[in-house]
Amino acid sequence: MFSRLQTASLNLSEILGGGATFEIPNFQRQYSWDMEHAIALLEDLLEASGALDREEAHPDYFLGSILLLDPAQGAEGVEATTSNGARDILNGGLPKAIVDGQQRILTLTTLVSVLRDLNENPESELATSLNNLLWLIPNGSASSDGRPRLAVSSPLASFLQDFVLNKGACGELPPEPEEIAVDEASILEVRERFLHELKDLTQLQRDRLSDYLCKQCHFLVACTQDRARAHVIFKRMNERGKSLESYDLLKADIFGLVPMQEGSFVDVSWRQSQERLGPDFNNLFSHLRVIHGTSRGRALVAIRAIMNKVGGASTFVTKELAPYAEIYEQIRLGRSDQGELPENVRALLVSLGRLNGDEWMPATLLALKPGAYSPEEALEVVGSIERYAYLTRLQMLVVHRRKRRFADITQAVRDGTVLTAADDIFPLSREESRTIFFNLREIYARSQKSCKAVLMRLNDHAAGRTLATDPGHYSVEHVLPRRTKPSGQWRKAFPDAEERTVLTHSLGNLGLVTEKLNQKLGNREFSEKREILAAADERHELDPITRDILEPTTWNSDTIRAREARMLQALCEIWKISPKN
Repeated sequence: MFSRLQTASLNLSEILGGGATFEIPNFQRQYSWDMEHAIALLEDLLEASGALDREEAHPDYFLGSILLLDPAQGAEGVEATTSNGARDILNGGLPKAIVDGQQRILTLTTLVSVLRDLNENPESELATSLNNLLWLIPNGSASSDGRPRLAVSSPLASFLQDFVLNKGACGELPPEPEEIAVDEASILEVRERFLHELKDLTQLQRDRLSDYLCKQCHFLVACTQDRARAHVIFKRMNERGKSLESYDLLKADIFGLVPMQEGSFVDVSWRQSQERLGPDFNNLFSHLRVIHGTSRGRALVAIRAIMNKVGGASTFVTKELAPYAEIYEQIRLGRSDQGELPENVRALLVSLGRLNGDEWMPATLLALKPGAYSPEEALEVVGSIERYAYLTRLQMLVVHRRKRRFADITQAVRDGTVLTAADDIFPLSREESRTIFFNLREIYARSQKSCKAVLMRLNDHAAGRTLATDPGHYSVEHVLPRRTKPSGQWRKAFPDAEERTVLTHSLGNLGLVTEKLNQKLGNREFSEKREILAAADERHELDPITRDILEPTTWNSDTIRAREARMLQALCEIWKISPKN
């Protein structure tokens, strides 16, 4: 007999604010969202909620699907039916097991906790509503009598309560942060980044985000009572099918406006551009919107505006899309030091390619468009774009703020301005300069990916040329290890725990090695590490950024700080910055 899966579209308050509790089964993988995933979600929610700009608010935001297993209903292989489907299942009973969606639920739980603890009025109705998404509190009971909505396996459960779920927990830190488990460290890192991004917003902006998160962010919730069926559904949801690309939808609209007699020629141009860029073809439309100043609003409306601006659908495809696809292809090749662009431009593109995100791409496409600048001017402009890209990263600006900064830079390039590092068109404020140098001094703790990119840029500087090495080839080596034995030499050399933590993640303590060499170095004492690195250097396996670790015979706080000072001075030369600003 055919048994329908019980489903419902429910907002976050309907899921977490009712009578149900949830658990993450033991068979699920550890929490594994990294900073990129979490910040992308926060960026989307800030934009969709209109927290930063009411004009950009969306009526709702789809968070994806959740698959729940309800052990309290039905029997193995038999589904119960209810008039309201999944909605009725969430009224109470035993905890519902989250078969699919646990990473998003745990991330959202962390975000809700941060918003609650940042609320300037902890007794407000909104703060109480946020807390009710985290805790199931019986009617008439004190908040201390509640139990967490989300149950996880021990020991993560106690960590989650102490540093996320309890009121005020988001302001607490573990006494030994370097000794916590991997999944705990990931949650802590996401929590700290959420705090960093949201604390500078006004309470009104946070209230908008909180209210939107509770009421207008929704999941498609599916419930089953059959464990075997739950696993089959999970597999099919995650392994099968190919989603329709955004440009497939755009193409249907664009070609509906192409005159019939031009259809064949335009189609060939479209296909050639698509074949040039492959997976990046979809990104080109986003870049074109920024180039033409139409990045706000719906994609279809924005692309239509560009088509009208350039002279119609056929002209858009053949005279706009196709030429920019060619430039985009050369930029992609240049990021691996290939292609037809000049060598000095390719070196800058290699450096840009080490960064996650591509908010710098529209300005670069404009700068390298034939006829836009002379070769000398194009080099100056791309050099400035590379500088701005790194400096916005070092300010730890989130994606939407980097995009806004680069929208201004793109406008300047569109106007034909020759940007140079010495220009004061986009000067660093004193506060921005202080932020950059503060973050550089604890760069690994701030952002591991930015840390690796900065180290590779320093490596280029030391080598006197840009090394087109895949960042995945490198692992960041902490000379003073992140984990030290209580009775070991490292603790004797660095007895102060707070200073040890700061120095561990500082730029002066870091090098670049292969993953294999990193594992071999492990948490060994410095004398042993030095011998291993010396042997690697004899095999020509060390890069300049790591080779200078061999120079000192002891590794102490003075050594680390002196090396850090040299590195900071090199970065000042590379990007024309000064801590005195």
